[in-house]
Parts: sequence; structure tokens; C-alpha cells
Amino acid sequence: MKFVKRTLIFLIIFSLALFGFTKVIRYPDPISAIRLGLAPASKTPTLMPWHEIAPSEKPIEIPKGDEVLPTEVQYLKTTMSWQEFLDETYTNAFLVIRNGVLTHEWYREGFTAEQRLPSYSVAKTMTSIMIGQLIEAGKIKELDYFIDYFPEYKNGSAFDRVTVKSLLDMQSGVGVSDNYPTGPQGWGVAIAQMYATTDLNWFIGNNRKMFFEPGLNAEYRSVDTQMLGMI
Repeated sequence: MKFVKRTLIFLIIFSLALFGFTKVIRYPDPISAIRLGLAPASKTPTLMPWHEIAPSEKPIEIPKGDEVLPTEVQYLKTTMSWQEFLDETYTNAFLVIRNGVLTHEWYREGFTAEQRLPSYSVAKTMTSIMIGQLIEAGKIKELDYFIDYFPEYKNGSAFDRVTVKSLLDMQSGVGVSDNYPTGPQGWGVAIAQMYATTDLNWFIGNNRKMFFEPGLNAEYRSVDTQMLGMI
């Protein structure tokens, strides 16, 4: 009986400590974090904060055209057919929009154009388009520094020299690589923290270490788009 009581007390204390710890590091509560970490990619959007964006009152229909796609593609140093590529990458929808024209549209069996699918990094393109519109309107400039908009992040390092242009070109050098871990063991990795954090501003403030001088190299990084989104 004493063993059961002590075990119960330990579990309660441990649970409270775990909930407190995740709050301090701006993570979802332990139960939500575990569900998020173990969920397949297609299900994660339903486990994160979200809101609906009202559609345009005057939608513009995208014109359609025909485009002959290559019969084969190179993927992971292997030549394969388009269908093999789509199967290998677990693609459920594949669209080609060229010069404002929808030239190719394909959906896996069981999926349609009416279904909502997580678009993930398509948001990078949309964010860049919106930044481009702000530049064209003269509201921001490519050579503006990130800290011009967020002076509270200034720390006297190369981070202070990150420009809008370097973020657009993914040349910022901010030390958050896109090496996504798998499973709970990777939750301490910076990119996983950015993905799950409940406070993105806090995350950026605590991840200003630089891998290289802005503009020196190019490396695909989600943190660059996140910083553009803050602007």
C-alpha cells in the first residue's frame, strides 16, 4: 500500500514538474507535445494553433493550360518515372502553376481539389511574395536590417547584419538548421523547438547564434522565412 501511495505521489510531482518545465521553455504541455511529436505530418496542423482566413469576395479563377511533363525525373540520384516519384515522396496533390496558368494538376486516389491539405513550405513562397509587395510599395527595403524592425534583438553579433535580402535568399546564417529530428529524442533540436514553440518571439531571442556571416553562403532554412513573417 505504501509503495502504491509513494508511486502515486511521485507521478503527481513528476507530472507537475514536467508541465512547469514545458511552460518555462515555451513548449506545449507534455500531452500535446507528445501527440505533436508522434503524429504523421498530415495530421500536425490540427494539433497546432490555427485560424481560418476568409476567402476573397472577388476570387479570380486561375486559367488552365496543358503542359507535357518530363517522362522521368532525378530523385535521390535515381532516375524514375513521375508516378514513381509521386509514390516515393508520398505526394497527395501535385500542381504546376507557370506564369499564372495552372498547367498541370494531379491528385492521388481519394483526394480532390476541394480537400484541404497541409501546404507547409508553400508558405515560404507566399511569404516572399508578400515581402516583395511591401518592397514594391516602398514600405520596406531589401537592404533593411532585421533589427531595424526588432531592435530588441540586437546583440552586437553578425545577427545584427541580417537583412531582408539575406532572409529572402536564405543567406542569413542564423544558426537554426533544417535538420528535422524524428520522434521525441529530437525535441531539443532548435528547428523542432521553433516548430512546436508557443512563443516564436521568445524562440528567436534565444536562437541568435550565427553559423556564418549574412550573405556569405546559402542554405535552406525555415527560420529565415519565420523572420520574414515577423516583419
